[in-house]
Amino acid sequence: MNKKNQSGAALLVSLIMLVILTIIGVSSIEDITLQSNMTRNSQFKMQAFNTALSESEAQVPRLLTEIVLLQNAMNDPNNTVAIPDTDFVMASSSNPFDQSVDIIYMEPSTDAGDDTNFSQGSAVAGGYSMGSITEAAYDMNSVATLPNSGSKSDQIQGLRYTAPAG
Repeated sequence: MNKKNQSGAALLVSLIMLVILTIIGVSSIEDITLQSNMTRNSQFKMQAFNTALSESEAQVPRLLTEIVLLQNAMNDPNNTVAIPDTDFVMASSSNPFDQSVDIIYMEPSTDAGDDTNFSQGSAVAGGYSMGSITEAAYDMNSVATLPNSGSKSDQIQGLRYTAPAG
């Protein structure tokens, strides 16, 4: 074959194939990066959920033995008391989450004849009384947030405390 008869078609086809393969490679890298970010955020949200739920479950036995926190929530003007950070069970130097736990006293409903429905912020003071037993309802709101990630979990657990009246 003579060099004058060659038009460079093989070079042109090779360059086109190389451009196509480069585009496929770049789009694959972007897809992998997106999937990695989605997986990481999902893991952060699951960790936030587990941290908030574990803290909430760990505080229940403590609240039932240290009644003063429940009484403080009942006597607070906003019906809310925050558990101090130093009392968190899940707090440690390896835990990256910002946490908060609030105890909210749920006052009895003011609806006539409704002695089982509790709603926050009604005007009735004290707990529900039945003979020589007093019952009070509370919500415990446990929040875990990972700073600068948008990962947050807010877990609410209802508590009923029953005690002798008086």
